[in-house]
Amino acid sequence: MQPLPLNFPQDCLPERRLLSQLLPFAGAGGSGAQSVSYRTYADSLNPPILHRKELMLPADHPRRTEYEALTCAAQAVGLFDEPRRIGYRRQWLALVREQGYRIEGHALVPLGNDETNLTSVDDPTPVHAAWQASRQLTALVRYGFSAPVQSLARYGLLDGRYRFFDYGCGRGDDVRGLTENGLTAAGWDPYHAPDNPIRAADIVNLGFVIEQLFQIAETLNRWTIAGFDLVRSRTPPDLDDACGRFLTFRQLIACGETQAQTGLANLPIQPESYNAVLELAEQVLDPVIDYFGMIRLTYGFCSPQLAKQIPGRIDPKLDQHAAHERNRLGQPICGRLGAAVDFLVEDENMLEVAQWVAANTPFDRLYVYGEDLPIHVSYGPNHDRQIVRMTPGRSGRLVPRVVLREDLLG
Repeated sequence: MQPLPLNFPQDCLPERRLLSQLLPFAGAGGSGAQSVSYRTYADSLNPPILHRKELMLPADHPRRTEYEALTCAAQAVGLFDEPRRIGYRRQWLALVREQGYRIEGHALVPLGNDETNLTSVDDPTPVHAAWQASRQLTALVRYGFSAPVQSLARYGLLDGRYRFFDYGCGRGDDVRGLTENGLTAAGWDPYHAPDNPIRAADIVNLGFVIEQLFQIAETLNRWTIAGFDLVRSRTPPDLDDACGRFLTFRQLIACGETQAQTGLANLPIQPESYNAVLELAEQVLDPVIDYFGMIRLTYGFCSPQLAKQIPGRIDPKLDQHAAHERNRLGQPICGRLGAAVDFLVEDENMLEVAQWVAANTPFDRLYVYGEDLPIHVSYGPNHDRQIVRMTPGRSGRLVPRVVLREDLLG
């Protein structure tokens, strides 16, 4: 379902007319005042998706039939059954894939199986509810043995000495071919042979399991498989890679005023710093953006080189903007670890935003400066959930005061 842009092309006159009619009422509330606010998702990696967009078009619009056909197809396969999962592009595409489809233009296309030596045959049987691998989406016919079995035969490992078990055997062509050649072979498959017993064997083809593990790992940001463990990646990401559902690493690294003025690269050295920034995005920023819409980042990761250029005083031992970076002695610059960011939500009372963050996210520390000023929030291993209200003292300088969430608006 492709999003319908708000900057409609010239041939979409009905949409432009409707938008022009609706805009004067935006934000009018009960006061009668007419105002317009603007929010763009042009730089978002996970913009909202407009479904059923044919309902915004007149009956004679040339593309209405095309849009309507996709809506009907999506309804038929249950894509609209969980409204909470369809509002944003990433969740939508993941749901489409889970149902066994991909989107080409404005058509739902069943996922195929790209494995060599496999051909598909029409099969009306519904996809097994508990498994979502492409192997079950079509009935498969295998001509000849699979590549793993051919490799075993090539190295002389397929003879009467060994029992063979195929974990994810499909229609059982390998198993059938081996047994016809007098070998002890059995198999299990979540779709074609779910009731077959899983047996001990000398040789087990785990191709199906490995395929599932890597499919899962590919959907997780900065997780990788080490042996049979799922661990955080230690390879620096591309700066334009996704950091959470809405932002990129570049946005969280190159967002400060001093960084923009100096042009410093400001790149983390430690892979744990990238992971900490990602966890901050996943645990705190993603929920905020889900609730309030896109945020404006004012200060993110801070390297030691950048910290030296920032006017004013910074206490490195307490500044989680340094993430997991280390000093010359190899010790963490900030013992609190984790990561921190400052951000603003346009047109929102930042005291109310801070109160929502405190109530709905597992933050570490939250610094609040005022109704129209950015808040500082961190996520780290301590999970201290400390809220600090910065208020002017007698000298005019801001003084930190630890407060309860209930006192933020007071």
